Amino acid sequence: MQNTNIKKEDEVAKAMGYVLIWWAYLEANLDGLLVYLLDLKAPTFNAEVTFDTITHNIDFRAKIQIIVGLGCLKSINNDWFNILKWSLDKIDNDLRVRRNRTVHDRLIITSDKILQIQTKTGFRKPKSYQLVVST
Repeated sequence: MQNTNIKKEDEVAKAMGYVLIWWAYLEANLDGLLVYLLDLKAPTFNAEVTFDTITHNIDFRAKIQIIVGLGCLKSINNDWFNILKWSLDKIDNDLRVRRNRTVHDRLIITSDKILQIQTKTGFRKPKSYQLVVST
């Protein structure tokens, strides 16, 4: 990155920071929903630590699937569940993907544009079952 783009780089870094901060809030709220749907009772000592112990050891995508399952079991009505499912699908299939691209993609910042470069590694079998790595 060039020194002439420091102001633009700072703006991008600030925007990325907001994405990460709000993602943490979103995940904390999903944790709260999971604890609520599990109907866990707070112990007399530190409830937040106890609940964090449960929720932070669950993969984000698995957490969403658990909430969908519990939401189906504890559904108030079909409309409530449909809204819950739509919201979780939006988080999992749209917001999560865009958040991951924001965090992991390479950025090239110039004075007039920002390029976001996504790299992927894959395997293919051209013939005789020989693996070939491609990027």
